[in-house]
Amino acid sequence: MKAKTDLITMLKQRLGIYLYGPLPLILYMLSTGIVMHFSMILFPVSWMESHSLPHLWSGQVFFETIIWWFFLMVVSTPLPFQLLGGPMSLEFTLTRAIDRTSWLRSERIALIIVGLGPLLLNLALSPLGSSLAFDPPTPGTASALIGERYEYSFPGSQLLLVDSTPKLVIHHGAEMFAAWLVWFGALCIFLAAGYFSIVFKAWQRSGWHYSKSKARPWLGSLMVNFPAYYPILILLLCSGFHVNIFEESFLLFATYPALMVTALVALILFVESLSEKNIQTLEFEFT
Repeated sequence: MKAKTDLITMLKQRLGIYLYGPLPLILYMLSTGIVMHFSMILFPVSWMESHSLPHLWSGQVFFETIIWWFFLMVVSTPLPFQLLGGPMSLEFTLTRAIDRTSWLRSERIALIIVGLGPLLLNLALSPLGSSLAFDPPTPGTASALIGERYEYSFPGSQLLLVDSTPKLVIHHGAEMFAAWLVWFGALCIFLAAGYFSIVFKAWQRSGWHYSKSKARPWLGSLMVNFPAYYPILILLLCSGFHVNIFEESFLLFATYPALMVTALVALILFVESLSEKNIQTLEFEFT
């Protein structure tokens, strides 16, 4: 019973309910989810356009990476919860006699609410939005090959007149894209969680936790901030190989949705088990 009470108390504290009440969180969820509902569907449309107009490709991938970086800043750094719960909220919580498993679970739930809440709202609204439709690709071009991949991943897609203009309408494309956003967001959250669980344990075992070396603050900062900045490396790789990792991931998810969801569930179970085990012996410091 105490663990359950601790979980609810810490969750409210993380989400800023004690300081500001539930209204700011509700407004954030609704406004962000509605904006996503009307804007995110433009991304796969621009992907197809970039195959016909290659000069748009680099700018588009850069813009998508910036959005990805912002999402990772939200789900892999304490910044949003320090803003909601106060700058000393993390230290105050961890210096109290609380159940560490409850603390960890409250963090995961808060991340899901803040990070995935708007994406889940967008998924719920996706059947009410516009269909995913492209201009018919020119035969024999790179866009035609990609168009064939979309038709393979989405059986039932067909060429229809949309506002008196022929369009390749992707069957359930908007709903699948919204589902992919949720899947991709959850993947980022739990990959970051798994990373922190492993590297913090390795940091403590290696002795750097107590080291007086001048390199310690720099290495610690690099370790903590790496998940938020590794999209830079991904952007360089995408540019070097001219591959849009977001589109490739979306098409893979659309082709094998059950397999991809099963793999995500397995990852979540593994990361949670590992994290709850490692946090019991992890030492925290605030100097």
